[in-house]
Amino acid sequence: MSNTGVHPINNTYRKRSLNLEAGELFEDLLPESSSGEAESLHSSNITPQAFGRVAKVDNVLLNEKEIRKSSEDTLTKFQTLRLQLTTITLSIGLLAFVITYVHGTYAAEKSSQQGLQLSSLLKTEASTILTILRASQGLLSMLTTLALDGTFVLLQSSTMALPHGLSYLTLLSLSPSTNALGLVGIIVSGTAPARTKSVAFLRLILPAVVWISGLVLFFYDTALTYPVTAGVGSFNGSLVEPFKAFMRTLKPDYPYETIPYNYLASAYTLVLNPLIVTVAEPRRCMAKPCNSYLLSGGLTSATPLVPGDHSAYSSVMIKHAPTIQADFSGPLANDLLFNDSDCDVFGQDGVLIGIRLCLKMNQYQPGVLMAGMYVCPNGTAHGACAASTPLPNMTTQVLFHSLKASFVSSRKNYTIIIITDTTEPHSILDLDLSAYRNALGWLLNYTDANIPPPSSIAQSFWSSQRLLPDPATWGILAQNFQSILVFPFWLFNANNWGNTEIQEDTEIFTMPPEFYTEASLVEPYTKLRVDKGMFAFFLTLQIVSLLFVSGVVVWVWLGKRTPRKSSSFPLFDLVFRAEVHSSEGWKCPADIDDSRIISGLKETRVKAA
Repeated sequence: MSNTGVHPINNTYRKRSLNLEAGELFEDLLPESSSGEAESLHSSNITPQAFGRVAKVDNVLLNEKEIRKSSEDTLTKFQTLRLQLTTITLSIGLLAFVITYVHGTYAAEKSSQQGLQLSSLLKTEASTILTILRASQGLLSMLTTLALDGTFVLLQSSTMALPHGLSYLTLLSLSPSTNALGLVGIIVSGTAPARTKSVAFLRLILPAVVWISGLVLFFYDTALTYPVTAGVGSFNGSLVEPFKAFMRTLKPDYPYETIPYNYLASAYTLVLNPLIVTVAEPRRCMAKPCNSYLLSGGLTSATPLVPGDHSAYSSVMIKHAPTIQADFSGPLANDLLFNDSDCDVFGQDGVLIGIRLCLKMNQYQPGVLMAGMYVCPNGTAHGACAASTPLPNMTTQVLFHSLKASFVSSRKNYTIIIITDTTEPHSILDLDLSAYRNALGWLLNYTDANIPPPSSIAQSFWSSQRLLPDPATWGILAQNFQSILVFPFWLFNANNWGNTEIQEDTEIFTMPPEFYTEASLVEPYTKLRVDKGMFAFFLTLQIVSLLFVSGVVVWVWLGKRTPRKSSSFPLFDLVFRAEVHSSEGWKCPADIDDSRIISGLKETRVKAA
């Protein structure tokens, strides 16, 4: 036998050409053994050159196989994750749109508060905003739900491909076919492992969708801002006597007090006047029923007058004007608290119309003024009520607060449209009761003003004496009484005609600094204000859901194992593409309940077929 450098065997040879990356052509001599014949290649029977060529060819074949497998795995992963990646991309884009749009409402509110003119986009009405946000939120919820369902199916198929598979209970927790009641059963089960319970909890919680909660309010487009003095301050008792003296100078030889008609007319219904007062929530209620009023003065307290230009802007906004809040409670449980020294009687001898007004500070509740309006049925005699029986009466308690308020009023009729914001109120604890009684005495003493008794304020209470104790009339008579008690604050503060330095339509500069503020010509636009807390909660849930979906996608993509292909029918995949392994050989009867199913499947695992 001749030695030609190759292993001498009596077999046929086949030649295979391989095109390597270097372009070199090799011939791989691979013997095919005849039937029943076993050949062994010995290193001593093959030259080193031939052995190296065979080893090199084997490495090339192995590398090509790995490259081919890696490409196939990458393609399989991409095909498996394609829907998830698309859903995640759309969800993130839509979430960014919702965040941007909601941020626009905050920008509009900020511009409104700063008195800046709104852009066309920021003037979008509430109905349009609500439609866009609800539609976007619904679509986002749908996409997130689809992404979560697909992620749980992906997680199910990926974990089934692991060497040990996954627990059957975990598979039930991941399966979209398990309803909420089944998930709750797994969570509360005493036999299910903690890992399985956590998966069931995620499966139950993550699809939750939060709705955006909002409330409607006004944003304002500003055309012009100008300085004004405005508001109603605390009662200033030092203004009462100078004002009365000024009234006497109008006709020095007139022997009576002068009370302008507009004060008589406005004092009786002051808290009902929408140009000056708005109803508010009581800060403190001492006894029911309770009523509260914000005395801001509106545009009637603003100087100078509203400019005549920019007619397209229908409202005026005044910011941070001094305001008085009056909290009324009542009636008094005991009206015998008043002494004669606490009361003033207004009437005229020989005239049936007479009233008795009693005022006293509550010694147990600082700042609380107790007030009672008593009717003298038979008039007055020698400065006292001519009656020995208990007098018909109406009593109340009032606590005054000082604060600042911003409000919007109509340019057409000066009606206060809305109070936009207020500061924290401070109770007024130093009311000058003596000057306060002096101011009310000037208003109610029709004898000193030579006002005919039937034309006086006292007449309205005297003619309603039978109705005073009836709660059914408190909505009318009580507000008349409350108006009288608020009147001294309205007239005798630094920013009204009770201050004799005030000039008509001219801004003076001797008032306290809090009265100097600014007004703006505005046009209201109804907007949707998204509650920040609920919106943050909504974003948190959406982001957590998307992070979970993205985390599973990254885990599958970077993992060494390629998930088995799954169909759109999870039940089909479970029946025909999975193997169930139970160490105990447990079989499930058809009539058992959920708890026995959970306990029986505790040791059962599922692997990809």
